[in-house]
Amino acid sequence: MKIMDIVANLFKKEVPNKLEGRMYAVTTGDYVGEILLFIKQIEDSYWFLSVPLNINREVPKDKFEFATNCDILDYIGDLPNDIFKTVKAQFKYNENSNH
Repeated sequence: MKIMDIVANLFKKEVPNKLEGRMYAVTTGDYVGEILLFIKQIEDSYWFLSVPLNINREVPKDKFEFATNCDILDYIGDLPNDIFKTVKAQFKYNENSNH
């Protein structure tokens, strides 16, 4: 990781969110068939681990709200805490691996 990236990450504002650990199915469009697992919010972006691909996806908040209102994303449920810890570890691994 470059020094500038480290410094930039120090100033990113992470907002605690009640969405953490929620699962959403993508029902239509380019990402149909993926399950998005909510990890965190940074400013106006939501970050998910997408399965089964195991890749990180950034979704702007306004697009997420549009997708949930238009039935593009369907709420499935919440991950159990022990599973969420594993999912979050995969997300962090991807961040550090530049996936």
